[in-house]
Amino acid sequence: ERMRPNRAMSLMLALLPAAAAASAWTQVVAKAPWAGRSDPQLAVLGGRLILLGGHANNKYYNDVWSSADGGRSWVQLLPAAPWSNRSYHTAKVFEDQLFMLGGHNGATWFNDIWSTADGVTWKLVTAAAAWSPRAAAALQFLPDGTMLVMGGSDGLLKPIGDGKVFNDVWASVDRGATWSLRSAAAPWAAREGLQKLTALYTLD
Repeated sequence: ERMRPNRAMSLMLALLPAAAAASAWTQVVAKAPWAGRSDPQLAVLGGRLILLGGHANNKYYNDVWSSADGGRSWVQLLPAAPWSNRSYHTAKVFEDQLFMLGGHNGATWFNDIWSTADGVTWKLVTAAAAWSPRAAAALQFLPDGTMLVMGGSDGLLKPIGDGKVFNDVWASVDRGATWSLRSAAAPWAAREGLQKLTALYTLD
């Protein structure tokens, strides 16, 4: 039996895709056309890479870029999406829909949820989810379509600020429109910038 990753990929913002054994890297492009930035979101939608937002030097972006050739060339889909400029947001694709939520712009933390099928036309799922505004949360879909949001933080952390870090778990069965609290305090420590499962393995 052989295990294979299902719709998994690794990509650094420097656009250095992993070789087959992840032991060597090849530079695809030295300077992409989008501005250098920290903490955008990157997803695969319809076979294309979609880059969303991010920030650099206190400038927050809400642009959307797309690449159909693995990051070699890029097209700007939107200079300004209908959602607010932000960084540390979270994005995930499920059943050919890209969902984007949360994040912050340095002054405001968000709990809105947006979706798109193409990166160009966006739908506001909810302007204010039941979970508190936060950035750097984890987003995952269960096989039955249940949407989970976990952890994150609601402000800049000490010593810069007094933000709170969460370990709550919220669930939605209607693609983010309504939410129920699964756990106010999961057994794992409160944290932001969670890593979540992005590769599902199946057996031949």
